[in-house]
Amino acid sequence: MLTVAVKSEAHNESRTIDFQAENELHVQINDFNFDGMKDFAVSQIDDGMGTFDYYRIFVYQPKSSTFEELQPDCGDGFVNLRIESKRKALISTYWEMNVPNQCVTRF
Repeated sequence: MLTVAVKSEAHNESRTIDFQAENELHVQINDFNFDGMKDFAVSQIDDGMGTFDYYRIFVYQPKSSTFEELQPDCGDGFVNLRIESKRKALISTYWEMNVPNQCVTRF
């Protein structure tokens, strides 16, 4: 479990996020949706052969002062995530009929 607290002059919120994980979790802070605000991602290596990195990305919403989980434009989640700042895109892998494909999530 991860507890996230957002505190400002106008708003205080605390939220707990559950993770189903056998392997160690890693937290990364970055601007994942390229809006100038700091977001965060939690990643882990897959529980099988340790071949893939799975990411859950949470982006800050300044209007509500909360973090919302981001979903990729294709596939079920962000796998083997790459951040391409120049293109303002998140590149991940998804599978279709057991064939790996590249997913581009743009902002």
